[in-house]
Amino acid sequence: MKYDCVIIGGGIAGLTCGIRCVRKGLRTVIFSNGMNSLHFSSGSIDLLGYDREGRKVHSPFTEIQNMKNQNPRHPYAKSGIDKIVESVDFITRELSQEGMIMTSNGRENHFHITNLGVMKPTYLSQENIFNSESLNMVKSDCPIAVLNFSGFRDYFPELTIANLKKNNLFKNREFIKGDISLKEFDEKRRNHEEFRSVDIARIFNSERYLNKIAQKINKISGQAEIVTLPSFLGIENFRSVNRKLRELTGKEIYELPTLPPSIPGLRLDYALKNIFYKAGGEYVSNDRVICGNFSGRKLNYINTENSGKYGISAKNFMLATGSFLSGGLTGSYSRIHEPVFGLDTFYNQDRGRWHSKDFFDKNGHPFLSFGVETSDSFTAIKDTTEISNLFCAGSVLAHYDPVKEGSGGGVAITTGFTAASQMTGKF
Repeated sequence: MKYDCVIIGGGIAGLTCGIRCVRKGLRTVIFSNGMNSLHFSSGSIDLLGYDREGRKVHSPFTEIQNMKNQNPRHPYAKSGIDKIVESVDFITRELSQEGMIMTSNGRENHFHITNLGVMKPTYLSQENIFNSESLNMVKSDCPIAVLNFSGFRDYFPELTIANLKKNNLFKNREFIKGDISLKEFDEKRRNHEEFRSVDIARIFNSERYLNKIAQKINKISGQAEIVTLPSFLGIENFRSVNRKLRELTGKEIYELPTLPPSIPGLRLDYALKNIFYKAGGEYVSNDRVICGNFSGRKLNYINTENSGKYGISAKNFMLATGSFLSGGLTGSYSRIHEPVFGLDTFYNQDRGRWHSKDFFDKNGHPFLSFGVETSDSFTAIKDTTEISNLFCAGSVLAHYDPVKEGSGGGVAITTGFTAASQMTGKF
């Protein structure tokens, strides 16, 4: 099989790259080995949430501009501000055409409330998690109802309320806590011990019980104008569910992302895949790329577990297999490996400096900035040789810490888009 572009990895970096390539008319395939990190994410896209000292960032583009001098090998420094802006605008437009509206605070960060009651800086959020109406109500002094569904064990409203009260914005606010119970929900449990977000989201998808749920919400929440619920108000038709609940209750419905599997993350994953499919891309699930054939500075073809001895060739390739969690990087006692192609990697030679002594160290863990080395145009390096038609993007890259910086989604989109620009420019 021969393609224009082969992308290895079906997460947000790979999908961004794939969408960009098919929009340019290139025959593009994505190989995915399994579930991607979006299933574990908040569903928001962080651009840059924290600076080097761990302070919250309000103006990410200004901070990114300053970062270029501090860390010239950072993926943002290689991309440049113009490409970061272009990539964010691109993915926002694409998602809106699929019915997923991503909202922002202009070119500034905004803060969304986590299920732990923490105000987290981010750049793009789904409209049911951040919008102008909810922002205005948060700034008001009206009561807030923090509700859960009876039997859902992955969310604790008491913890949300306790942490919100530590914030000056909410310390004097009245909170109403309660559980929504419906016998129809209880009947649909697989067993009395298990009631997960996906189970509830599927029930909401039907929209059959919205009237009853709205009645329960109004009864429990009283005079509260804002109602927070765990984020499981449907997967495919979540916009319709949220809108109808707001109409039925007369209240602002604010969703809080919960423990994985993340419903907002699933929504984002489904939307990006649908865009890629509809544009004409090919997506191969559950097939792992195991090796590649090189000659000089070029990758000729790859082999997957299912393709066997038959190589899959392309003019350009892109590696977006993720970091340690997804197996895009592996470690032995003394070194860090990129397991598909054996690319050159950056890591500290001193094994004792790979992690911090304190698990919750505010400076993070050094190993999170380890990854593959690339040129300034994100082409891969193997045995100190630049591979001209193999690009890298996302969390497989070195020289940035997505956790400490709060930059994972932004780097994935930017580098996926930038790599695609390089790839499509060669045709």
